[in-house]
Amino acid sequence: MSLIMEALDCPEAANSRVFCLSHGTQPILVSELSHQSRRAAAWLQNLSGDGGTVAALLTASHDCLAVIFAAFRSGVTLVSLPHPARGMGMDDYMSQITAMCTMTGATHLVADPEFLSLLASAPVPVHGFNEFESTHSTLDGNVPGSFVQFTSGSTNTPRGIALSLDAIDANITSMYDWLPPRPGVVICSWLPLSHDMGLIGFALYGLCSVCPPWSSSVDVVLLKPEDFLADPGVWLKACTEFGATSTAAPPFALRFASRALRTTRATYDLSTLRSLVVGSEPVSADGLRAFTEEATLHGLPPNALCNGYGMAEVSLTFTNEDRKLPVDAETVKVTRRLYRDATSEYLINNQMARLKDIRELFLDTGVGVDAYSLIEQGRVAALLDSNSYDRREIFEEAAGISRFKQRKKEALRKLEKTDQNLAQS
Repeated sequence: MSLIMEALDCPEAANSRVFCLSHGTQPILVSELSHQSRRAAAWLQNLSGDGGTVAALLTASHDCLAVIFAAFRSGVTLVSLPHPARGMGMDDYMSQITAMCTMTGATHLVADPEFLSLLASAPVPVHGFNEFESTHSTLDGNVPGSFVQFTSGSTNTPRGIALSLDAIDANITSMYDWLPPRPGVVICSWLPLSHDMGLIGFALYGLCSVCPPWSSSVDVVLLKPEDFLADPGVWLKACTEFGATSTAAPPFALRFASRALRTTRATYDLSTLRSLVVGSEPVSADGLRAFTEEATLHGLPPNALCNGYGMAEVSLTFTNEDRKLPVDAETVKVTRRLYRDATSEYLINNQMARLKDIRELFLDTGVGVDAYSLIEQGRVAALLDSNSYDRREIFEEAAGISRFKQRKKEALRKLEKTDQNLAQS
C-alpha cells in the first residue's frame, strides 16, 4: 500500500491532528481527514469521471487536504496551479491558468470558496473545496491518482511535471532517511501547498510519520503564506505555542523573521526546534548569521538550521571582449554543481562540459590552480625560493606553451595505453 494512503488509516491517525490556523485553531484528526477524503473522492469522480483531471488552487485548509487525498484515492489527476506571481495582473493570470488547463486536460477547477469570485472567468467550471461535504457516498478506488506540480513562475514560465503516488512516496521516504521522525513530531509550516516543499516536504512528510516503522503521533500546523508576509511573528508564535520540532523558510523569510525578532517585545520559545530547513533560494551566510544571532536569544538550538538543498552551485564570470578565452562570447561563465552524492557537473556558458574542458579553457591564460594570475599570500616567497623546475612551469604558463605540453602528455598516455592493449591481444 502507498505510504500516503497507509497514513490515513493506520492506528496513530486517531492520535494525530492537523491545524489550519488561517481557518481557526480547531484541529481535525487525521483519521477524520481520512473519512472526509473518501467522501471527497466520490465527489471528485462524479465531477471529472473515471481517470479525469481536475486543477486546484491549493491552500492551507482542511477541505483542501481532503481533496488532495481524495485525488489519490479516486484515480483522478490533480493539477496544482501556482498562485499569481508577484505583480501579475488578473488578465495575465487567467491566461496562465487557461494554458495550464489546456495543457493538462483539466475539466474543472477547485479552490477555497473565498477565491471563487476571483476565478469566475476561468476557462473551466469552478468549485469550492467544501462542496464535497454535501456528498454522502464514499469511494476507495483501485487505481491511484497522480499529481501534477507546476513551478511558481516567479522567475520563468511555469513548468509542470507529473508525479505518481509511488514517486511521491519515494521522495518522502528519502527525507525520512535524512531526517527520521521522532515521537512527538510537530510540523509547523507557512509554505504554500502549491510548492513542493510546502506540500510534500512538510505537510505529507509530517502526516506520513504515523506509518510504521516510525508510528509517531504528529501535529501538523499550517498557516497561509499571506499571513506570514503580513506579520512574520505569527510563524514564530505558532512554533512557540505548538512546540514545533520542524519548520522551514527560504532565506528572505529569515530576513523578515530577524527583523521581527529584533523589533518585537514578544518572547518566543524556539527551543523545541530540531530542524529549521533553509532552501529554495541562494543561501546567504550573512543572512543565516543575522537570524541565528536573534533567534538564539529565544532558545533556537545552534544546530537546528539545516540546508534544504540537494545541490550547491558556484559560477565565475569572466569578461572576454578580447577573446583571450577560446569562446566566441563577450563573457564566459564557468559553473560547477556539486550534488549530495558527491557527483559534479560542469558548465561553460550554461552548456554541459567536462572538467577537462574547464582546465583546457584556462591553459596559458594565467588562471588556474597552479597559475600565476592569482597568487595567495606567502606563495611569492615560495616561488622565489623554488627550484628551477617549479619556476620553469610558471614561465611556460606565461609563454603560452602549457596547453601544448598538456596535449603532448595526453597523447603519450593514449599511445602507452594502445601499446598495452596491443600487447594483451
